[in-house]
Amino acid sequence: MADPQALQSLTGHDWLGLIHPVLMILFVYPVVGATIRLGILAREKRLKINPIADTVPVEHAQHGAWVTGGVLVAVLMHPIFTLTLIT
Repeated sequence: MADPQALQSLTGHDWLGLIHPVLMILFVYPVVGATIRLGILAREKRLKINPIADTVPVEHAQHGAWVTGGVLVAVLMHPIFTLTLIT
């Protein structure tokens, strides 16, 4: 367990540095998993292995857009965090 005193001594800048990993773990990774699963289902539909709803390929594309946006936001947080560290 983390030392409670250490958590109390975190500055605002330290908390800002935690946003990137939290965003990746709580948002991006689960959406990546759902996107991969929808991609597998879309492939099975295309190969006529599994009769699934017609909306699955569309949902796969929408999830892909969310993954792209989440990764982009998480990646752009690093330069912002670094610039605030310098000043």
